[in-house]
Amino acid sequence: MGAHAIVLLMLAAAQPSGSAQVLLNEACVQCHDLRIIASQRKTAAAWRRTVNEMVWKGAPLLPGEAARLTEYLSRTFGPRSASK
Repeated sequence: MGAHAIVLLMLAAAQPSGSAQVLLNEACVQCHDLRIIASQRKTAAAWRRTVNEMVWKGAPLLPGEAARLTEYLSRTFGPRSASK
């Protein structure tokens, strides 16, 4: 197993599980490296803007899914979660 695969496994293990994690993997990680997403540390408003922009660009999310993903991203990869 390569170093890249090991890093991805470690990042995946660090994510809280649930349906929003599935959305992240299906809608975001298909185009973006998880390490880049995890390093963003954006506020809820910034994640909302990012998710809305990605939906506009074609991310496969329904409105309710976009809101759930935004909440998950801001909770998991927000500014305060960096110290956890």
